[in-house]
Amino acid sequence: QLGYRVVRAENAAEALRHLQQGIEFDLLLSDILMPGSLDGLGLAEICRERFPDMPILLTSGYSDAAQAADGRFDILRKPFELAALERAIEQVVGRGRERGQRRASLR
Repeated sequence: QLGYRVVRAENAAEALRHLQQGIEFDLLLSDILMPGSLDGLGLAEICRERFPDMPILLTSGYSDAAQAADGRFDILRKPFELAALERAIEQVVGRGRERGQRRASLR
């Protein structure tokens, strides 16, 4: 609805497989609580290490899960409206582009 192309993954392991295919993603948007042995927070930490310029936005309806990620990643708390999601994506992607440009200028 917001005009983005979305690649969906059922769990963090599947998301990592998509990321390792070499496709360039503009954003990782993940729920913190996911099925499987790796949760969204673990996925975000791996992505931060492997893809340092990729913007990451996490979401959760559970305050404990959101608090675990506070300060390290941007969090959009559930429930949220479409307009709030759009604003959060724009902010996170904008900061990610700025980080990438700063890194490129240092090379």
